[in-house]
Amino acid sequence: MSQLAIMVIVDVQAALAEGKLEGNTYLVDNNQEAGSTNEGTDSLETAVKGGMILNWLITGLGGPAQLRIICGEAVDRGVLVPQEFDSPSFVGEGLWWSGTVNTLLDARHEYTIVVTMGDRTMEIKSHLIMQPGMLKTEKMNEVKLGKEQMKSLNDLGLTNELRKAGLLVVEEDVTQFGEEVAEELRKK
Repeated sequence: MSQLAIMVIVDVQAALAEGKLEGNTYLVDNNQEAGSTNEGTDSLETAVKGGMILNWLITGLGGPAQLRIICGEAVDRGVLVPQEFDSPSFVGEGLWWSGTVNTLLDARHEYTIVVTMGDRTMEIKSHLIMQPGMLKTEKMNEVKLGKEQMKSLNDLGLTNELRKAGLLVVEEDVTQFGEEVAEELRKK
């Protein structure tokens, strides 16, 4: 699975003075070449594919800032499954968040970043832009998955569950998905 970093840079003094993160937060990811837009603004749109792991790190300019929670529509719909971790030493005090993009659907999904600065808590919206990761066939509900999508499903432990539910039917030679995934699919 590929990983992506999203840096949340907060101008703490300006955010506290204005009472808002909009205009005082700068979001940057390392996926611009794959389609992320609005880098360095408060309205970053991060290009992602199903199975990616996202890592949010925060730094405050002019004071401490902590990332408190990742929530919102993308989390509520199960598109993004975030988890809080203790901060690695290179970031300083506080928390960092990591999340798995748990969908193969193409769409735009909003999520909320909640930040604490001293005794003040504020939030800002950001977006995930799902990149096409599969080929649609002539049948309305049929999708052909590529090697990376099958590997992601397999890594998430979903291939067997999807097969049981009748949502995954493998009709072709499974070796096209790589030997590791093919081995798992042959067991089912």
